[in-house]
Amino acid sequence: MKTFVTRSLMIAALIASVFMVGGGQANAGANTGRLYIHTLKCNRNVDDLFTDCHNRRIQGIEYTLAGATRVSDRNGTVKWGPGGPRTYRIDTNAAQQANYTGGYMVCTDENTGISFYDGPQNAAFLIINIQPGSYILCDRYLFVD
Repeated sequence: MKTFVTRSLMIAALIASVFMVGGGQANAGANTGRLYIHTLKCNRNVDDLFTDCHNRRIQGIEYTLAGATRVSDRNGTVKWGPGGPRTYRIDTNAAQQANYTGGYMVCTDENTGISFYDGPQNAAFLIINIQPGSYILCDRYLFVD
């Protein structure tokens, strides 16, 4: 039950963050999609990743998608779009990944509420399918313990 409540709160907070972070960009065009990744640091054994760590943003983490490399800003955010529809491989900087003891990632389409990924993220890449009209928001928690 605690897990269900935690995930429900995370999804609600992600939807609310669209209005704070994405603003009017939340609705991608009918033939394109957008992707935002928030990068955060956290201890592995916290009670609730979102509550305990969502304000611990990491600047300077590199991501590459379709040949375009972006670096997380002071808010820990990188973004791509409009783009798609297609399946993308998101690569992270392997040297930066080695500075952390693993991670957890949650990716949700803010327009539909569909979760694309919710689980451990220990590899240096993630595969994600961006469909027309999607607005995918991911929170990537990197563990520092």
